[in-house]
Amino acid sequence: MTPGQNGSPQAVILLIEDHPLFLDGLRRFLGKPGDGYELVVAESAATAKEIISNRGDLNIALLDLGLPDACGFDLLAGIRQQAPALPVVVLSGSTSGSDIRRAFHTGARGYITKDTRPDIMLSALQLVLAGGTYVPPQLVTMQPGQTAGIDEFSVAESRLGRLTERQQEVLKLIVAERSNKDIATEIGCSQATVKVHVTAVLKTLGVPNRIGAAALARQHGIEETGRV
Repeated sequence: MTPGQNGSPQAVILLIEDHPLFLDGLRRFLGKPGDGYELVVAESAATAKEIISNRGDLNIALLDLGLPDACGFDLLAGIRQQAPALPVVVLSGSTSGSDIRRAFHTGARGYITKDTRPDIMLSALQLVLAGGTYVPPQLVTMQPGQTAGIDEFSVAESRLGRLTERQQEVLKLIVAERSNKDIATEIGCSQATVKVHVTAVLKTLGVPNRIGAAALARQHGIEETGRV
Protein backbone atom coordinates (compact mmCIF):
# COMPACT_ATOMS: atom_id res chain seq x y z
CA MET A 1 0.00 0.00 0.00
CA THR A 2 1.16 3.52 -0.64
CA PRO A 3 0.43 6.83 1.10
CA GLY A 4 -2.17 9.17 -0.34
CA GLN A 5 -1.54 12.44 -2.09
CA ASN A 6 0.80 14.94 -0.42
CA GLY A 7 2.00 12.21 1.93
CA SER A 8 -1.34 11.93 3.70
CA PRO A 9 -2.28 8.48 5.02
CA GLN A 10 -4.42 6.24 2.87
CA ALA A 11 -6.46 5.37 5.96
CA VAL A 12 -6.55 6.41 9.60
CA ILE A 13 -7.20 3.36 11.77
CA LEU A 14 -8.44 3.60 15.35
CA LEU A 15 -7.17 0.53 17.20
CA ILE A 16 -9.06 -0.09 20.43
CA GLU A 17 -6.92 -2.73 22.13
CA ASP A 18 -5.23 -3.12 25.52
CA HIS A 19 -3.27 -6.38 25.24
CA PRO A 20 0.43 -5.40 25.02
CA LEU A 21 1.64 -8.26 22.82
CA PHE A 22 -1.23 -8.09 20.34
CA LEU A 23 -1.04 -4.29 20.35
CA ASP A 24 2.67 -4.39 19.58
CA GLY A 25 2.08 -6.86 16.76
CA LEU A 26 -0.60 -4.72 15.17
CA ARG A 27 1.58 -1.62 15.52
CA ARG A 28 4.38 -3.41 13.67
CA PHE A 29 2.02 -4.77 11.01
CA LEU A 30 -0.23 -1.78 10.36
CA GLY A 31 1.98 1.10 11.46
CA LYS A 32 4.98 0.50 9.19
CA PRO A 33 6.22 3.70 7.50
CA GLY A 34 5.30 3.87 3.83
CA ASP A 35 2.35 1.50 4.06
CA GLY A 36 -0.14 4.36 3.93
CA TYR A 37 -1.85 3.79 7.29
CA GLU A 38 -1.92 5.99 10.38
CA LEU A 39 -2.58 3.99 13.53
CA VAL A 40 -4.31 5.74 16.43
CA VAL A 41 -4.37 3.63 19.60
CA ALA A 42 -6.91 3.66 22.42
CA GLU A 43 -6.21 1.25 25.27
CA SER A 44 -9.57 1.80 26.97
CA ALA A 45 -13.19 2.43 26.08
CA ALA A 46 -13.05 5.91 27.60
CA THR A 47 -10.04 6.87 25.47
CA ALA A 48 -11.71 5.47 22.36
CA LYS A 49 -14.82 7.60 22.89
CA GLU A 50 -12.67 10.69 23.45
CA ILE A 51 -10.65 10.09 20.28
CA ILE A 52 -13.80 9.58 18.21
CA SER A 53 -15.20 12.84 19.58
CA ASN A 54 -12.04 14.81 18.80
CA ARG A 55 -10.98 13.39 15.45
CA GLY A 56 -13.03 13.60 12.29
CA ASP A 57 -10.50 11.87 10.04
CA LEU A 58 -10.93 8.28 11.26
CA ASN A 59 -11.63 5.81 8.45
CA ILE A 60 -12.12 2.58 10.39
CA ALA A 61 -12.06 1.26 13.96
CA LEU A 62 -10.71 -2.10 15.13
CA LEU A 63 -12.37 -3.04 18.40
CA ASP A 64 -11.14 -5.66 20.87
CA LEU A 65 -14.18 -7.07 22.64
CA GLY A 66 -12.15 -7.84 25.78
CA LEU A 67 -11.46 -4.36 27.15
CA PRO A 68 -11.34 -4.16 30.97
CA ASP A 69 -13.45 -1.00 31.35
CA ALA A 70 -16.43 -1.88 29.16
CA CYS A 71 -18.44 -4.70 27.65
CA GLY A 72 -17.18 -4.96 24.08
CA PHE A 73 -20.66 -5.27 22.60
CA ASP A 74 -21.90 -2.27 24.58
CA LEU A 75 -18.93 -0.25 23.34
CA LEU A 76 -19.63 -1.37 19.78
CA ALA A 77 -23.22 -0.18 20.09
CA GLY A 78 -22.01 3.09 21.61
CA ILE A 79 -19.56 3.74 18.79
CA ARG A 80 -22.23 3.01 16.18
CA GLN A 81 -24.44 5.60 17.88
CA GLN A 82 -21.62 8.12 18.39
CA ALA A 83 -20.19 7.82 14.87
CA PRO A 84 -22.66 6.04 12.54
CA ALA A 85 -20.44 6.55 9.48
CA LEU A 86 -17.36 4.98 11.09
CA PRO A 87 -17.10 1.29 10.15
CA VAL A 88 -16.16 -0.93 13.08
CA VAL A 89 -14.40 -4.28 12.72
CA VAL A 90 -14.38 -6.52 15.77
CA LEU A 91 -11.17 -8.20 16.94
CA SER A 92 -11.75 -11.21 19.15
CA GLY A 93 -10.23 -14.43 20.34
CA SER A 94 -13.73 -15.95 20.25
CA THR A 95 -14.83 -18.10 17.32
CA SER A 96 -18.29 -18.58 18.83
CA GLY A 97 -21.10 -18.34 16.31
CA SER A 98 -23.23 -16.48 18.85
CA ASP A 99 -20.51 -13.86 19.34
CA ILE A 100 -20.09 -13.44 15.58
CA ARG A 101 -23.83 -13.06 15.07
CA ARG A 102 -24.14 -10.65 18.00
CA ALA A 103 -21.31 -8.49 16.63
CA PHE A 104 -23.00 -8.14 13.25
CA HIS A 105 -26.42 -7.56 14.78
CA THR A 106 -24.86 -4.77 16.86
CA GLY A 107 -23.52 -3.08 13.75
CA ALA A 108 -20.04 -4.47 13.08
CA ARG A 109 -18.84 -4.37 9.50
CA GLY A 110 -16.39 -7.20 10.05
CA TYR A 111 -15.30 -9.85 12.55
CA ILE A 112 -11.65 -10.90 12.71
CA THR A 113 -10.45 -13.61 15.06
CA LYS A 114 -7.05 -13.03 16.63
CA ASP A 115 -5.57 -16.14 15.02
CA THR A 116 -6.22 -14.70 11.54
CA ARG A 117 -3.16 -14.50 9.27
CA PRO A 118 -1.84 -10.93 8.82
CA ASP A 119 -2.42 -10.97 5.05
CA ILE A 120 -6.05 -12.06 5.52
CA MET A 121 -6.52 -9.39 8.18
CA LEU A 122 -5.20 -6.74 5.81
CA SER A 123 -7.52 -7.97 3.05
CA ALA A 124 -10.44 -7.79 5.49
CA LEU A 125 -9.60 -4.18 6.38
CA GLN A 126 -9.25 -3.26 2.72
CA LEU A 127 -12.63 -4.81 1.98
CA VAL A 128 -14.35 -2.83 4.73
CA LEU A 129 -12.52 0.37 3.74
CA ALA A 130 -13.82 -0.19 0.21
CA GLY A 131 -17.39 -0.32 1.53
CA GLY A 132 -17.79 -4.07 1.96
CA THR A 133 -18.39 -6.38 4.91
CA TYR A 134 -15.90 -9.01 6.09
CA VAL A 135 -17.49 -12.20 7.35
CA PRO A 136 -15.09 -14.78 8.88
CA PRO A 137 -14.79 -18.35 7.58
CA GLN A 138 -16.54 -19.60 10.72
CA LEU A 139 -19.80 -18.38 9.19
CA VAL A 140 -19.60 -21.14 6.61
CA THR A 141 -19.91 -23.78 9.33
CA MET A 142 -23.05 -22.29 10.88
CA GLN A 143 -26.29 -24.15 10.52
CA PRO A 144 -29.10 -22.83 8.28
CA GLY A 145 -31.02 -20.08 10.01
CA GLN A 146 -28.06 -18.96 12.13
CA THR A 147 -26.84 -16.33 9.69
CA ALA A 148 -29.75 -13.91 9.88
CA GLY A 149 -28.56 -10.34 9.39
CA ILE A 150 -25.18 -11.36 7.92
CA ASP A 151 -26.13 -12.62 4.49
CA GLU A 152 -23.31 -10.68 2.82
CA PHE A 153 -21.20 -13.83 2.55
CA SER A 154 -23.78 -15.73 0.51
CA VAL A 155 -24.60 -12.61 -1.52
CA ALA A 156 -20.94 -12.23 -2.45
CA GLU A 157 -20.72 -15.91 -3.34
CA SER A 158 -23.65 -15.42 -5.70
CA ARG A 159 -22.04 -12.38 -7.30
CA LEU A 160 -18.74 -14.20 -7.77
CA GLY A 161 -20.65 -17.01 -9.44
CA ARG A 162 -22.06 -14.57 -12.01
CA LEU A 163 -18.61 -13.67 -13.34
CA THR A 164 -17.75 -15.07 -16.75
CA GLU A 165 -14.72 -17.31 -17.15
CA ARG A 166 -12.70 -14.41 -18.60
CA GLN A 167 -13.84 -12.07 -15.81
CA GLN A 168 -12.75 -14.65 -13.23
CA GLU A 169 -9.37 -14.78 -14.92
CA VAL A 170 -9.12 -10.99 -14.78
CA LEU A 171 -10.16 -11.02 -11.10
CA LYS A 172 -7.36 -13.44 -10.24
CA LEU A 173 -4.88 -11.09 -11.90
CA ILE A 174 -6.36 -8.16 -9.97
CA VAL A 175 -5.73 -10.16 -6.81
CA ALA A 176 -2.13 -10.54 -7.99
CA GLU A 177 -1.97 -6.72 -8.25
CA ARG A 178 -1.32 -6.73 -11.99
CA SER A 179 -1.84 -3.52 -13.96
CA ASN A 180 -4.22 -3.34 -16.93
CA LYS A 181 -1.20 -3.42 -19.22
CA ASP A 182 0.12 -6.60 -17.58
CA ILE A 183 -3.34 -8.20 -17.64
CA ALA A 184 -3.66 -7.41 -21.35
CA THR A 185 -0.35 -9.13 -22.02
CA GLU A 186 -1.27 -12.10 -19.82
CA ILE A 187 -4.63 -12.85 -21.43
CA GLY A 188 -3.78 -11.64 -24.94
CA CYS A 189 -6.13 -8.71 -25.51
CA SER A 190 -6.03 -4.91 -25.66
CA GLN A 191 -5.88 -2.66 -22.60
CA ALA A 192 -9.23 -1.20 -23.65
CA THR A 193 -10.78 -4.68 -23.47
CA VAL A 194 -9.19 -5.25 -20.07
CA LYS A 195 -10.71 -1.99 -18.85
CA VAL A 196 -14.13 -3.22 -19.95
CA HIS A 197 -13.60 -6.52 -18.09
CA VAL A 198 -12.40 -4.76 -14.92
CA THR A 199 -15.39 -2.41 -14.97
CA ALA A 200 -17.73 -5.39 -15.36
CA VAL A 201 -16.04 -7.24 -12.48
CA LEU A 202 -16.39 -4.26 -10.13
CA LYS A 203 -20.04 -3.74 -11.10
CA THR A 204 -20.93 -7.42 -10.70
CA LEU A 205 -19.22 -7.68 -7.30
CA GLY A 206 -20.70 -4.39 -6.11
CA VAL A 207 -17.36 -2.89 -5.05
CA PRO A 208 -16.05 0.59 -5.91
CA ASN A 209 -12.47 -0.24 -6.84
CA ARG A 210 -9.81 -2.91 -7.47
CA ILE A 211 -8.79 -3.00 -3.79
CA GLY A 212 -12.33 -3.95 -2.81
CA ALA A 213 -12.50 -6.60 -5.55
CA ALA A 214 -9.20 -8.17 -4.48
CA ALA A 215 -10.17 -8.15 -0.81
CA LEU A 216 -13.55 -9.74 -1.53
CA ALA A 217 -11.89 -12.38 -3.73
CA ARG A 218 -9.36 -13.30 -1.04
CA GLN A 219 -12.13 -13.56 1.55
CA HIS A 220 -13.77 -16.20 -0.62
CA GLY A 221 -10.61 -18.16 -1.33
CA ILE A 222 -9.74 -16.74 -4.74
CA GLU A 223 -6.03 -16.40 -5.30
CA GLU A 224 -4.05 -15.58 -8.42
CA THR A 225 -3.65 -19.29 -9.11
CA GLY A 226 -7.37 -20.06 -8.80
CA ARG A 227 -10.00 -20.86 -6.23
CA VAL A 228 -9.14 -23.06 -3.27
